[in-house]
Amino acid sequence: MQDFNYKYNVNDTYMVTYYTGDDAVVVIPDTYYGKPVGMLYDGIFRGHPEIEQIRIPDTVSEIGGFVFEGCTSLKQITLPSQLIFLWQYAFVRSSLQQITIPDGVVRIAPYTFQECRDLQEVILPVKLRRIGAFAFRDCVSLKRIVIGEDTVIAENAFTGCGEVEILRRTCE
Repeated sequence: MQDFNYKYNVNDTYMVTYYTGDDAVVVIPDTYYGKPVGMLYDGIFRGHPEIEQIRIPDTVSEIGGFVFEGCTSLKQITLPSQLIFLWQYAFVRSSLQQITIPDGVVRIAPYTFQECRDLQEVILPVKLRRIGAFAFRDCVSLKRIVIGEDTVIAENAFTGCGEVEILRRTCE
């Protein structure tokens, strides 16, 4: 069973504001009343340990804070190609092991991946401008991050991570 609540957004889209369900695979619809679903609101999947996979439509351009907190069975996720904003704490305390951030995202907000203890590899867009403070705080399994050559990294972005290999690549 999956049930979503929606709220109309000012940019002629809908945001998903609440989720009820117990399925391992969650599929978010790409439209509601004929309008695109453009945002996942704060905390909608918080504390759902049964979720193993979430299918997010490419219409989604924003993911709010604490959306995946406590999703302890979620190991990998494919983010929508139209994604622009990941808010603070979006993936905090989830069990992701690997993630690739789409090209439209230009900054990783502070605390976005805090305490993702199983996270091992992150691939960020070449055009990413900044990784914020404590973005990967206490990601104790993080071994490798791939970023653009011009990406600015906050001094304390990797606090509590141990040794992280940072691979810089150029714009193609």
